[in-house]
Amino acid sequence: MNIVAIISLAPAIESPTCRMIGAITDVISQVAFTIKISEVSTVIEEGESSCESLYPVDSEQFIIVSKKINPADKFEDGQIIEGNIHFSSNGFDSGIYLTDYKTNPSISGCKSLYWFDNDNKACGQKEFCGMYMYFGLQTFESKEQCEKALGINRLKDCPKEATVENDKCTKTLSNGRKAEIKIMPETASQNAIDKLGELNFTIELKEVGKGDDAKPVYELTGNKQGKFLGIFKIMARVSAQVDAETGDVKVIKPWWAFLASGI
Repeated sequence: MNIVAIISLAPAIESPTCRMIGAITDVISQVAFTIKISEVSTVIEEGESSCESLYPVDSEQFIIVSKKINPADKFEDGQIIEGNIHFSSNGFDSGIYLTDYKTNPSISGCKSLYWFDNDNKACGQKEFCGMYMYFGLQTFESKEQCEKALGINRLKDCPKEATVENDKCTKTLSNGRKAEIKIMPETASQNAIDKLGELNFTIELKEVGKGDDAKPVYELTGNKQGKFLGIFKIMARVSAQVDAETGDVKVIKPWWAFLASGI
């Protein structure tokens, strides 16, 4: 395709240079296609508009490649493109131009990958097809890569009452055992919410039990509203103990809770 440059005396519109990542949704030609934006950031600020307002995440943009294309590059639907984009207008000719780029393999097909995300903190394996990426998802070719990345993420969340040692989050108990903290605070909180509801819990990692029965647990405490004898509104202090090694939950309520509904 021959590209003809149009020269105009009209003033050019200033716009920022932005770094974007997106997936091709429709290939028009070897130098033009539409892209669905997944990430955008500012490289050079210019004009009054921001990159986020010009190219919102999840929007589709018509892009023209303005650099020399590598003959080995074959653009196709589903392919991930990363590069700098810049809006240019001289009054007669305007468009969004891709000034440099790099491509990642097409994700239009299906492949089996190991994965975890913000809601699933364990390495699983399943088939991913098409444009499968979303915020928080991390995918890996091997289970070892997944578990290594997940371990690094977990260590970042190691509670202040524990220590990081030999790439593990551990708490030394009174009996001398170093218990590995496999459940992080965020997961412990969700386990308690599943049992008691959202109560704006306070959370603390502590030791319960004695001797060989000692173990680390998260103690989460909150106030829960109910009705005593089904008539009088009351507020009760309830708590949950979440085993920091297994995730098992033990709910603790006042002894008179059987006389109150909703507790």
